Amino acid sequence: MTLQEYNSSKPVEIAKVHSSCRECAYAVFHQDIQTGCLAGALEKFQAQGFAVECFDENEKQFYVINMRQCRWARANLQPLDQVRKEAEISYAAILWWNSGFEDLIYTIKSLVKQSPKPSRITIINAQGLEPRYVDKCIREYMGGIPFNIVYAFETGDRENCLEVAYRDCKLPIFMSFDAGYEVPPDFAHTIDIAVNDKLTHFCMVLPDEDGNGLVGLTLLYSLMGSTEDFRFKDRVLGFTKEANETYLVKKFEEL
Repeated sequence: MTLQEYNSSKPVEIAKVHSSCRECAYAVFHQDIQTGCLAGALEKFQAQGFAVECFDENEKQFYVINMRQCRWARANLQPLDQVRKEAEISYAAILWWNSGFEDLIYTIKSLVKQSPKPSRITIINAQGLEPRYVDKCIREYMGGIPFNIVYAFETGDRENCLEVAYRDCKLPIFMSFDAGYEVPPDFAHTIDIAVNDKLTHFCMVLPDEDGNGLVGLTLLYSLMGSTEDFRFKDRVLGFTKEANETYLVKKFEEL
C-alpha cells in the first residue's frame, strides 16, 4: 500500500501493520485537514515517529500510524472509558513450578490480585505430578481464571521448557514467573498503562536477575519459530541487536 506524503511528491510505503486516521471517529478535522485526536493518541505516535502525514485523491490530509496498530481506532464514537476498557491487555501468566504447593499457591494468589487479571494461567509442572491431582489442590485459589497444567520436557531446563507454555498461551502477551515469587501488585497494571496510555513500543520486557517478570509478545515467539534450544530472551536480544532495534527491549523500570 502506498500513500502520498503531505507536502512531498515522494510516495510513502505503508507497512502491512498500520492504522489510518482518515475514517477514525476520534480524528479531529478542520476543513479536510486533520488537526488532532480526541483520544490523545496521535500526539504520542508523532513523538515516537510513527505518524505519517498523508493525503488522498480528494486532498484530504490525515495521518497514518505506520508500523503500529492504534488500539483507540474506531469507526463510531464510543465513550473513551469504554474504549479504554476494551483495549485492556489480554495476557497469559506462565508459572515454572518445581517446588511445593505452598509456593505455587502463593504466586497464584498474587496473580489473582493483578489488575487486569491474567486471562489464562499455564503451570509448567516440572515435578511430573498428575494434573488432576494438581487441579484439585489449586482450583479454589484460581479466582475463576482458566488454567492449564502442562508437563515440562523431561530433559529440558527451566528456560527451554518455557516453550511448552508459549505454545499453550494463545494470547497476545505472556508473562513468566517462578512459583514462590510474589508478583508485584502493580505489575500487570504497569504493562497495561505502557501499552494503552503511553503507547510504548516494545517486544520484550526483561526479567529480574532470577528470571521473574519476563514479558513477551506471543506473535514474536511465533515468528521466531521453534528450535532445539529456544531461549526466548537470548534470541530476542540477538535479533534486536542485529536489526539495530535494541530500543524494543525494555526494563520494567523504563515503562
